[in-house]
Amino acid sequence: MSSDGWLAKSKKGEFHFHCIACGFDGVAGKSEIKKHAAGLKHNRVVDGCQQSLISLPSVSKRAQLVKSVKLGELHMAAFIAEHNLPFTVMNHLPKYAMQPQNRYIIIL
Repeated sequence: MSSDGWLAKSKKGEFHFHCIACGFDGVAGKSEIKKHAAGLKHNRVVDGCQQSLISLPSVSKRAQLVKSVKLGELHMAAFIAEHNLPFTVMNHLPKYAMQPQNRYIIIL
């Protein structure tokens, strides 16, 4: 019997359990918990939760990418303001920043 985060204390009392995945409250006997864990409804809900958790890393990677882009844009705007450059430089500067020239890399 694996209770991977779905088993909790129930508000009904100390002799009850609460299934976080299903929202089910039952009597807290060991056999009752095993029966619930083997049930079709519980397994469908738990399998659905596991599939959605697998897709979460791509969501967090996307959020991290968006955050990085915003931070880069802020740094570039701060650079323009600090050096008192015309704002129209922003139209061209990102292109040069993303494409380093090989001849400059060799010198460095």
